[in-house]
Amino acid sequence: MPMSSHLDPHLVALLGNHLPTGPARILEIGCGTGQMGALAKARDPRLIWHGIELDPAPAWQAKSRLDRLFTLDIERDGPPDLDAPYDCILLNDTLTRLEDPLACLTRLRPWLQPHGHLLALFPNTQHHATLAGLLFGEFPPRDPERATATTRHRFTFASAIRLLLDAGLLPLLAEAHLDKPDDGLILALQHAFNHVKMDPMRGVYYLSASHYLFKGLINPTFPDPATPPAPLSFIVPTNQPTILKENFLASPIFQGHHPHQIILLEGEPSAASAIENGLRQARHDHVVYAHQDLYLPAGWDRQYLAGVAQARALDPHAGVFGVYGVATHPGGEQHHGVVVDRHWLRVSGGPFPAEVHSFDELLIGFDRQGFPGTDPRLGYHLYGTDIVCGYRERGMSARALHAPCFHNSGLGLANPPELLRSAEIFRQSNRKPYFPLATTCLRFE
Repeated sequence: MPMSSHLDPHLVALLGNHLPTGPARILEIGCGTGQMGALAKARDPRLIWHGIELDPAPAWQAKSRLDRLFTLDIERDGPPDLDAPYDCILLNDTLTRLEDPLACLTRLRPWLQPHGHLLALFPNTQHHATLAGLLFGEFPPRDPERATATTRHRFTFASAIRLLLDAGLLPLLAEAHLDKPDDGLILALQHAFNHVKMDPMRGVYYLSASHYLFKGLINPTFPDPATPPAPLSFIVPTNQPTILKENFLASPIFQGHHPHQIILLEGEPSAASAIENGLRQARHDHVVYAHQDLYLPAGWDRQYLAGVAQARALDPHAGVFGVYGVATHPGGEQHHGVVVDRHWLRVSGGPFPAEVHSFDELLIGFDRQGFPGTDPRLGYHLYGTDIVCGYRERGMSARALHAPCFHNSGLGLANPPELLRSAEIFRQSNRKPYFPLATTCLRFE
């Protein structure tokens, strides 16, 4: 399977903006004729550029342009005699043409320096040109820059993030090549965005991006896949079956034979009610409450449980755990966590496990026995902070863990009216002794 890539000048510039500088070592997968490497080395002669190419014809040209060339099939041939590790591994639209992109990325990850990164370009199947083609019954699109005869996999923003997380990489959106649809199409889609409960600005962004460029940073806590996880009971209130199916239930830790219990609850008026009813059904000692739009990548359960064990070894009074929280100090506040939230990779604080005084509500874990409860009047807002206060009343602490996941919310960033109503209830509650108290979006004095 030839891997050589067509070099669009706009995409060459996009990639060039994010290449390392100085005496960095770069490995390009599917380097074609070596044109990308030659252009980069002309701009910065200190770069050391190696390439892998399967097709002998372009590989012959690349050999004279690059510092070293390997002619092999990255998916089938044995490990090459590389000069690894590298500062950057580049995949210019290569993943769409592989048989198993996840296996390839998993193989490449150990070839990176500990602080190196993977740079991957993804054509966006969600682009408005694809939508227009579908409306006329054309798929895949005829545009040769968007798909070729060798395209085996198609990616959107969300599926690219999931792939990188599953491979043990933290996905940082470096840049997107934007080509905005015309105003008439945007206006026509407003009702569709409202119907699926997606923020219109976010929806237009997804339609505008022809390509995404992601940096994949090494996840330092990615677990050994041979280690079996202990069973967990997951409580998930749900009101949108499609979002649940495409995110939480699509998580790799729930595929095939797994030890976990999933408790889905519909029609619950509050998080307090959902947790109470979920605990009645829970079979396992440790419970995780999670949002329906949360994706837990491969190995997440083992990362989470290792973090819980580490937290309890450091602090025997650690009682409640999450993936993103805020610690309030006399001089201010500090966020702690590693989460992909909508467009952004949020890497905050540490070292982990870090003590916090409030949690983002997307995921909270605790033992089935001894849960202090939370105020049902809060509805589905600020209960994470209220739960932490409940544990603090009992002399127990909350810890944010390094367990990266993807919050694939379609909602906007503006605070909804319900949050402000919950904030007033919380402000007047018996939690005042813990003020000042900062959350991810509000502060109580």
